[in-house]
Amino acid sequence: MKQIIMEWVADFSCPGGDCGLTCCTGDWRIILKDEEIEKYDSLPGEIRETICSAIDFDKKELKNHNGKCSLLDEDGYCKIVRMCGEELLSFTCTFFPRIDKVFGNIEQIGVEILCPLVAKRLLENEAIRYFETEVEDDERVTADDVQMTYCNILAYIRGCLWEILEYLPGKYGTGKVCILLNILLKLQEIFKDGNVDSEMIERILDSYSGETVVNSFFENCELMKGMYAQHANAIHNVFLETNANSILGDVLPLFKKYRPELIDNLVVWLNNKELFISDYKEYARYFTDKYPMFTEKFLNYSLFISMMGYDPTMLNRRMYVRIYEQMIIHLTTMSLWKNSGEIDDKEMGIIISMIDRTCINGGEKIIDRIYEYMKSYSDGKDGVMNLLLLFTA
Repeated sequence: MKQIIMEWVADFSCPGGDCGLTCCTGDWRIILKDEEIEKYDSLPGEIRETICSAIDFDKKELKNHNGKCSLLDEDGYCKIVRMCGEELLSFTCTFFPRIDKVFGNIEQIGVEILCPLVAKRLLENEAIRYFETEVEDDERVTADDVQMTYCNILAYIRGCLWEILEYLPGKYGTGKVCILLNILLKLQEIFKDGNVDSEMIERILDSYSGETVVNSFFENCELMKGMYAQHANAIHNVFLETNANSILGDVLPLFKKYRPELIDNLVVWLNNKELFISDYKEYARYFTDKYPMFTEKFLNYSLFISMMGYDPTMLNRRMYVRIYEQMIIHLTTMSLWKNSGEIDDKEMGIIISMIDRTCINGGEKIIDRIYEYMKSYSDGKDGVMNLLLLFTA
């Protein structure tokens, strides 16, 4: 069994009350194991009473009170940690935001940008690294030959795409996005009926191999980077359309509580396209200078977290949601920049995490609406170009 581990896993350490968007708030379910409940129930006196009063023994989970864990103190720190230390935290609390999934004979271990501390790492000007090891198979390995074949093909595709992203790190962002979109949209056609055609996939990937071909492709695509007006026009059109379809209505309420002034800018831009284009030109230059590897790392992360799965027809669905997500991240970050003239890394991490929690974990209805809209936007011979214009690469 092959194990692929994101390097960020070893580096992660929860900041507790210093986190700007604690995972102890929201609609998370903090599931408890039987042995954990028994351990809490065996604690002495007041400590036992405090912890056990926060447990729903029927559902075997911690109670949620007014949108936060019942054991969360006002200053953002956990009562269990304060009274007993981290060693008594549940597995659910200890493991988050790590993710461990098995697909066929591949186990991938990483951390998710649902956590703002992880999200902030997308801003660093260093490529994401992964380590591969071989471990003994366990009972989670899927024995079905078709699923094993499909998972191995996806792993091969992902490896090829990673190589493209790692080629000259921090450079040719637009070219890398374009290659990835071309490949992923072609894969969508191959997999749309649930078919697995490995020979056709190899031909697609081979067409982007070779240093001369790749360099030429990159250089041609880089000409698009300075087309700020076209990028802004495309984003504005999609933004208006999605607003009309109320998709943004699922995202914006979060910011009404967190930073209501960010919404004011979005409303102004909706009604003044010329101002939006003018502001976008300045913002795009500022952002790409400050975070030259953001788009590359966001795609790299998305390939790791979102690409693997057992349903071939879900590949394009996951891809579209991630494209939409990065567009909303930019719109919100642009509003932050508009107010202060700069972007703070910690606040940027909170924004990324907040949007990821909504788009990816906001429920199937939100994902369905995003998918249907983005699919209609990318249909046709200009599909790659339409999607490419939504990236601030």
